[in-house]
Amino acid sequence: MFNDMWLVRDRCRTGLRFNPMMHESFIKWRNAGAPLSRWAPLQEKFSVPLIEDAINWADQIGPMLIPILEQIWKVHHETAFKSRTALRRDTDRFLAALAETPEFRELLSATRLQGRPTYEVVREALRLTLGSIVVQVLFLCGLRVSELVTLRRGCLTEHTHSGGYKYIYIEGTVAKSNGRGHKWIAPSPVCRSLQLAEKIFAFLGEQRNALLLSPGGNGSLPRRAQSFRRMSEAHAAILLRNFARSSWREHPLPTGARLHPHQGRKTFARFAVTRDKRALEALAQHYGHVHSGITDKFYVGVDIELDELLDRANQEDLALHLMDLIAADIVGGKAGASLMSLKSKYYENHSFRGKRSLASLVEKMIGEGIKLAPCHWGYCVYVEQLSACHGDESGPNEIERSPDVCARCSNFAVTEAHRPWWEARFRADEVFLQKKSLPDQTRHFVEQRLARSTMLLRQINANSFGVVDDGEQHE
Repeated sequence: MFNDMWLVRDRCRTGLRFNPMMHESFIKWRNAGAPLSRWAPLQEKFSVPLIEDAINWADQIGPMLIPILEQIWKVHHETAFKSRTALRRDTDRFLAALAETPEFRELLSATRLQGRPTYEVVREALRLTLGSIVVQVLFLCGLRVSELVTLRRGCLTEHTHSGGYKYIYIEGTVAKSNGRGHKWIAPSPVCRSLQLAEKIFAFLGEQRNALLLSPGGNGSLPRRAQSFRRMSEAHAAILLRNFARSSWREHPLPTGARLHPHQGRKTFARFAVTRDKRALEALAQHYGHVHSGITDKFYVGVDIELDELLDRANQEDLALHLMDLIAADIVGGKAGASLMSLKSKYYENHSFRGKRSLASLVEKMIGEGIKLAPCHWGYCVYVEQLSACHGDESGPNEIERSPDVCARCSNFAVTEAHRPWWEARFRADEVFLQKKSLPDQTRHFVEQRLARSTMLLRQINANSFGVVDDGEQHE
């Protein structure tokens, strides 16, 4: 109602003179009562390689970055008060010398950024290193991202238990508790990664308290210590996705797969309880929950095996529909040409064109994160930016999705299996138009429907009802 009053402000004296959608109070109120977003644990086929790559990067590549960053900071600090021309001259000379060092060559090989400027390689290596640290803390300790970014230097502490065993903990502040202190037990890879984080920013000396920092700006190291800021939750999420989808990884996270920092916490909980169902109480204590029922309801789930079974069934259903789509000799719709082109290019590199080749192509598409939404009248090979139904990142908009909307959408594909549906619609519209005394508006609307049906039937070579390949009709 308030939005309507804003829209008619020029034609109505009682209209609102401000946009209610942008008002601070309305922004807070409009999401009140909305269902909470539930982030599912990351599938093991994605999470295990992600954790493994993060550990390997932090252990092997991260230490190589430390002396390079120290040299860069030294040059920046020495040139802090020089003119812009002198600064550019000294920086170019330093970067040229840095590019010839063996440490930089190893860094260049690891990032796979051959041919890129030296500062871009260092900047990307720093992002990946910080990303690997974020991955390990979220997925191997289960911290919230808000708890991660508030960690301080020296947060690792050693405690001896009653049995004489020594354990290393991360000391910080648990979220949603008004600043209550908490300890999380840290496995050895996480200990090494947090020690690496301290060494990365050691050149700042005692001028910082936060463990994880963001250089700010374009990501290159600034020349003043004051320019470094505590890492924000949003930046930590960006680093997480950047690492997961990095091209240096052998199996990067598919573009269509969603990744949120809270999924690390959910995944860690699933790991712990799947291994030992008796670990629920210990997990609740590790997370700082008052009762294990909270951990069980919101993090573990009531039936892990059932969830895995449903995920497997969804994957099999996706593979079945993709096989039908790829195996079709002719695919209509705006997405049909792209699919046929993809199939042809794949065959150019594979001499065998049997079922095995089709199955491998389907596996490749699923691995790349393809989203497929089948319906009675065709397939939606979903890409959010191209959707005519204004879908979101989760899939098509089921409210606005309809045959006529799909027919003009770049995501739509139709095969021989859908010909009966479109033929029935074609026949019904043709019979309807034979009625006399139809209003012009109604006739125009149905003629548009008939034209869309004709176009799609033509694309799948439907010669029924006088529709031929050139789109003409004959008696």
